[in-house]
Amino acid sequence: MLGGRTNHWGLVPLRFGPYDFKPKTRDGLGFDWPIEYADLAPWYDKAERLIGVTGLRHGIENAPDSPPGVQLPPPPPRAFEMVLSRAFEHLGSRRRLNSAA
Repeated sequence: MLGGRTNHWGLVPLRFGPYDFKPKTRDGLGFDWPIEYADLAPWYDKAERLIGVTGLRHGIENAPDSPPGVQLPPPPPRAFEMVLSRAFEHLGSRRRLNSAA
């Protein structure tokens, strides 16, 4: 493939979260970083605006959401995503691949 890593990562560029910077303090393993998530958050915002990251707010612990207005809306689902969404629904899962599905 030619192009960005977001395609390689399944179009999901996750931010490091607060726990990722302090593993020694949290779990007793590894080393704590000399910086915290709050130090990098503005740079994540700038990078996401620059490269046009798309997404939704999910509120997942330790996977920080971008502030409102930083990310573009998600693109419409591709055919295989619509098929998978319908299959998940049929199996009783209420989770959708994106809001447009």
